[in-house]
Amino acid sequence: MSTVSIPYIHIALEVINAIMYFAGFIALSVFLGKLLICKGKVCASARAASVFAAFNFLLWSATTGLLALEIFRGGLAGMKTDKAAQKAMAESKQAAANTTEMKTQTPTQTV
Repeated sequence: MSTVSIPYIHIALEVINAIMYFAGFIALSVFLGKLLICKGKVCASARAASVFAAFNFLLWSATTGLLALEIFRGGLAGMKTDKAAQKAMAESKQAAANTTEMKTQTPTQTV
């Protein structure tokens, strides 16, 4: 059984990435909240970046959850797409073998 990625490792990397992103936007928010002098466009854009980072974190967490559901729904013994791909590859090999046989067995007609 060959798979492109191991499901547990894929989920672990997604979760670690989401945790790091969460820590980053929280740290930025805390840093901006403790600044004594924060005026102008630079601080406004930094605050907006913090809000967008929080929204991006929520989206990332949702997609990580959907990925985990899809992996666990399909089972850890193998992804459903692997079985379908193996079946398709077997059918294409069979079709190629049939085509080769037909080419070698074409009768010659004399007129």
